[in-house]
Amino acid sequence: MKYLLLVFVLIFTTNVYSQKISKEELNELTLDNFQINDCKIQWIKVFHIDFDSETIQSMLLSKNISNLTILNDSILIGQTDNASLIGTKCSYKDFAADPISYKFNIEIKEGKYRVTVSEVRFHSKLSNSILSLEWYGLNKDCKYKSVYGFTKYLGKILECYFTETFTIKESEEIDW
Repeated sequence: MKYLLLVFVLIFTTNVYSQKISKEELNELTLDNFQINDCKIQWIKVFHIDFDSETIQSMLLSKNISNLTILNDSILIGQTDNASLIGTKCSYKDFAADPISYKFNIEIKEGKYRVTVSEVRFHSKLSNSILSLEWYGLNKDCKYKSVYGFTKYLGKILECYFTETFTIKESEEIDW
C-alpha cells in the first residue's frame, strides 16, 4: 500500500509541475519589452496579426480578461486584480507566489495591436502588504537593481505571463 501511494504521489507531482517554465526556457526570455519611464516600469509589446481591428477587439474580449473597457474603436483599457501566476506556464519556483494586479491599455490598428501594462503590484501574503514592481526592480537611480533580482527571474516570469495573457492565436474562434 505504501508503494502504491508513493507511485501515485510521484506521478501526480510530476504531472502538476511539468507545466511550469523550465530554467532553460526562463533563460531564453529577454526583457526587451520592459521600459523604464519616469522611474516606472512598463511592459510594452506590439503583436502582429492578419485581422481587422474589430476582429482583434472581439478576440481580446473573448479571452476573459477581466475589467476590460472599450474607450473607442481602437482603444481598450482594463485592470486585473489579484491575478495568480501559479498554475500558469510562467510560474517558476517561489518567485511568482504572490498574486499581482496591473493596469493595461490596448491600442488597435489594422493588423496589429499594442499592449501597455503598467502599475504592476504584488500582494504579498507573507508581509500582508502591496509592493510595486518598481520596489522589486529599480534602485534609487531608476536602473534595474541586479542580475539576480528583476533581470534574472521576476522580469522574465512577467514577460512570459504578459505575452501568454495578451497573445491572440489565429486558431481562436470568435463565434462558435
